[in-house]
Amino acid sequence: MAPASHPLQTSFRVADANLLRNKNGYCRNCDKPPSKVKEERFLQCTGCKIALYCTFIHHTSACRPQCKFIQESLEMIEALREGADDAEHATLDRRLTVHALLRDFLEAHRLALRIIASASLFLNGGSAFAFGAEPQILVVPLRFLPSSISSPIDPARAFQLGKGVFLPLARVLAESARNGTRLVKMWDAAEGYRARLAVGEQRGNPWFTGLLPVLYRAETGATSIEYYPQCAEDAPFLAERPTVDSERAKMRMQERFIELGVFLRPDPRAAKGEEQAYVPGYLRRSGSKWVWKPVFEDFYNDAEWNGTRPENRMAVMERRVAALRRSR
Repeated sequence: MAPASHPLQTSFRVADANLLRNKNGYCRNCDKPPSKVKEERFLQCTGCKIALYCTFIHHTSACRPQCKFIQESLEMIEALREGADDAEHATLDRRLTVHALLRDFLEAHRLALRIIASASLFLNGGSAFAFGAEPQILVVPLRFLPSSISSPIDPARAFQLGKGVFLPLARVLAESARNGTRLVKMWDAAEGYRARLAVGEQRGNPWFTGLLPVLYRAETGATSIEYYPQCAEDAPFLAERPTVDSERAKMRMQERFIELGVFLRPDPRAAKGEEQAYVPGYLRRSGSKWVWKPVFEDFYNDAEWNGTRPENRMAVMERRVAALRRSR
């Protein structure tokens, strides 16, 4: 889904042991945010008591498979808590906190991760390879980084991105079933979401080729599957036709942004009605939340950034971010 049509979070709760979150109050079906002007309150699912929906229709069309999966997850957690000693409770809480951090990490870097996934797909054969006779899934390992980051953990810097590898989707799901993990149930529960996302993409993008599933695996056992829409290489809205060099360069830049904990969000300086522009920012602690703040006061007119050669601009970004974090 295009960034402009899919709200991007700019504030994140400090990570806790709550199993699931309600996506910052957005409708779980269409990602619509509640109107602050109208003081709008969305419907809460009476089954899982977590998912929110802007209308009853969106609830009934979206929640059932996800709701069942959520309720089963909650029941499993409660069963693990019963009879557990203090040490076991601490271990469980830590794992659930890592799950929350993973969710926020993937949301913060959603645009960068989508670019990396698309570039990786191009370098491995493109849409014909991923959506052909043997559908593929991109498996990306993540390393949890609690020791190198001050507490509480900045979700945008909670993980180190590893090198992804394409594997046959059927093989990954079969291995999950043999090992007794919940990946197959997670995949099945998202069937309705994938269908709605694909329909939305097809409606607005005639060059849409399919949804690339990306499985993120943290070494702590936390996992998540994201679905990134792909389009044909000759789509007219692309600035230029991708090449091996251009896609590798994109990957390096986005991977460096992730290392720095920097990610793009709509420019807060843009006037209402202007074309959407995105600027780099970082997360700053504000009470019980992490809030996104721009790195540059006026990114597109910044003299130092514009006066620096492209190959040296990442050093400028690194210095700016480091200075802002020291000023807290």
